Amino acid sequence: MLSVQSNIFGKASGGGAMSARMAAADQAKRKFAVTEGDHLTLLNIYNNFSKISKERQSQWCQQNQINYKILMRADQIRNQISKYAKRYNLLNSSSSSPSTEAIRKSIVAGYFAHAASYELDGLYHTVRGDLKLTIHPSSVCYVKDPPKWVVYHEVVFTNKEYIRNLTAIEPHWLAEVAPHFYQFRGLNVPDSSDVGKSEQKTKQPRFG
Repeated sequence: MLSVQSNIFGKASGGGAMSARMAAADQAKRKFAVTEGDHLTLLNIYNNFSKISKERQSQWCQQNQINYKILMRADQIRNQISKYAKRYNLLNSSSSSPSTEAIRKSIVAGYFAHAASYELDGLYHTVRGDLKLTIHPSSVCYVKDPPKWVVYHEVVFTNKEYIRNLTAIEPHWLAEVAPHFYQFRGLNVPDSSDVGKSEQKTKQPRFG
């Protein structure tokens, strides 16, 4: 989905219909939005698409302002990856679907070098290099109270430096999946499960 998602909600046509089409596309995206971030939102879109019969998939995409050709290409890529995974016995034997947390941890395993925390200046600061970045407006995380910690897919340079395609994470996951990349120092940072409670001693990742 990441390799083909740039225009997944289609292109707005020119003329007076542009703003209406853009608004409709944004509304459609919010319909599939997952609060944990853009990666899970894209997965949610694909999972819904894959449940539709082949005969109705094009119509479903049209109704939801989604680019049918892009999802078809994503489906082809997934099938290719699945074939390789079966050939080399890489598939999980469990019949149950992975939890949201398990999926997010697997995303962290791939993007641990792209971690950032939201700071008091209203910007995300990368753990590596302390770059100051802004959430791209197209992200489902572009909300009043964005997640404290994220990993991101890419940085987009326009009038600002934006991070695009985010997933909300727990900071200690970084050391769990990439101990070779992170070292830790103790800081008074409240855990997300203890919001509103007294601060407790936890660990925050530091690149080193």
